[in-house]
Amino acid sequence: GRVRCGHGGAGAINGAVMRLLFVHAARDSASEYKVHRLLAQNADTRAIEAHFLCQDSPLARRENEKLPPELLGRVTFLDFGRDMHSEPKPSRTRRAWLMGKTLPRALGRALAVARRVNPDGIYASQQKYDVFLGRLLARILGKPLLVHVHYNVGPWLGKSTLRGIQRADKILCVSDFIRRGAVASGVPSERVHYVHNAADLRSFDVPRSRTALLSAFDFPTDALVAIAAGRIDPSKGHVPLLEAFARVVREIPRARLVVCGVSNTRDGFEDSVHERSRSLGLQDHVVFAGTRSDL
Repeated sequence: GRVRCGHGGAGAINGAVMRLLFVHAARDSASEYKVHRLLAQNADTRAIEAHFLCQDSPLARRENEKLPPELLGRVTFLDFGRDMHSEPKPSRTRRAWLMGKTLPRALGRALAVARRVNPDGIYASQQKYDVFLGRLLARILGKPLLVHVHYNVGPWLGKSTLRGIQRADKILCVSDFIRRGAVASGVPSERVHYVHNAADLRSFDVPRSRTALLSAFDFPTDALVAIAAGRIDPSKGHVPLLEAFARVVREIPRARLVVCGVSNTRDGFEDSVHERSRSLGLQDHVVFAGTRSDL
């Protein structure tokens, strides 16, 4: 869609560079932020000038170090009290205290950066604090807000987040399925578009060896291997997967399953998944490989 440019034109349509301020107020290593960085890295620099506001953390700094120098120079790290990678993981009460302590100052600095950048638009994910900060900056600066939605839109996002998405100037969804769900949740259809996620194919240009995979997990050479990738969360369906896989193993004893991912909760669900695997007698057929960087 056509986005009015605050620098005297209509963005790249009329030959002017469009400035976008990407807001990452929650933890900065989530998949949506990687997509945002990928978009910024591969944008036509004659059309898009990307700037970032990022939650400060050691992991966020490492992630952003991968950006080219010209982009890294446009990253501002601020502590919104949302460093979710600190160990031990802070409790909900501790997180509330951290936010109360750091958020007011961070918001003031974020506004100062936004005024200096003078963006043509604010670009946020559907994360709760991204929508909050994006709406605040967009409203104060009088700029349009674009929300990039990576999963289903609905009341489970929280009332204020859903309302913010419904009122955003543009919604960009990662699939037509997500777009239809956003419309069904009250987002005006004319504001909603979908663009499939980009991927840097060079990330997958790694040596591939079936023998190495089988050897790494001590699988037999004739094994048939399935991989389940994703955090261990009830919504991901690991328990039904294990129950189905037990039936597969009865028919195909050489079948093996590699579960990649860990739980990000502390409610013991991951332990219950491991226990279900044992109770199904799958110890020799299922490997819990944890977090992987070589999927």
